[in-house]
Amino acid sequence: ALGTALRQNRTLNTLRMDGNHLSLDGLKGFRGCLYGNKKLHTLPNPVHDLKALIGGLDREIAQCEEAVRNAKVQIKIACRGGRVKPWLGNPALKQRSLEQLRAAKRQQGA
Repeated sequence: ALGTALRQNRTLNTLRMDGNHLSLDGLKGFRGCLYGNKKLHTLPNPVHDLKALIGGLDREIAQCEEAVRNAKVQIKIACRGGRVKPWLGNPALKQRSLEQLRAAKRQQGA
């Protein structure tokens, strides 16, 4: 309905549509209805809607990165024949383990 109205628009100069929870598909569809519209001159970016879309993508990216990290850990475990290092996948624990190992080596050498 909005697409048809905007194609036939003869009076509307400015349209602010932010805050309507538009999806990416909705924005793409909206773009198509602007073809042929000669009167609409001002159409601000829907900042809040775009931030919401990007925020959702950030969460998906973080989940994918976590899945990749977990897969790498599982591959390392499989390559070691099931032998697991206690710090595998935990950088802070790895650093602590390395420090303990270095301290033990220093004590043996001293």
